[in-house]
Amino acid sequence: MLKLLYSLRLPSLGVLTLSSVLAPGAYSASALDAHEHGHATLDIATENQTVELYFKSPAVNLVGFEHAPENNDERDQLKNAVAWFDQHPIIDIVNRNCELSRSSIEETVTQEAESHHHHEHDEHEGTHSEFIVNQTLYCDTNVTGEISTAGLLKQFNGIEELDVSWVTGSGQGGGEATRESMILNLGD
Repeated sequence: MLKLLYSLRLPSLGVLTLSSVLAPGAYSASALDAHEHGHATLDIATENQTVELYFKSPAVNLVGFEHAPENNDERDQLKNAVAWFDQHPIIDIVNRNCELSRSSIEETVTQEAESHHHHEHDEHEGTHSEFIVNQTLYCDTNVTGEISTAGLLKQFNGIEELDVSWVTGSGQGGGEATRESMILNLGD
């Protein structure tokens, strides 16, 4: 399955790729492409011991703002969010030893800063900055069973609901993770 994703010349799992792999009628987090505060999406593809993750969230969920950083506190919040994704897997596979082997983070908060660099004080209304994170995990055994989103949801309080869709060697599915329900089952 991952070979199919890589054959489409994607460096990692892409939203459209996972959506096209999911059967019609299956829940797809990527279909929820609207920018909604409090909500984020996570697409997961597994093949044997490899897990590909694609995460997308409005920046306000992760750093508390969507405009260019205006002070040292906001610059630190942005730096810390990027560092967290660079050092921590978005999910934990329950009862598996998995290692983060690659992480790619794109955030449009600093891109907003560069595009508005020559303006005095831009109004922030209408600004929609986001984070897109691609990660690859490598696990010691084949990936099945439960995943935990606890690390992500505890680190970033602005995420109220995480819409998750997945494709595994045994099927596909989807669900929602919240602070009250941080465990999802990918199946056998």
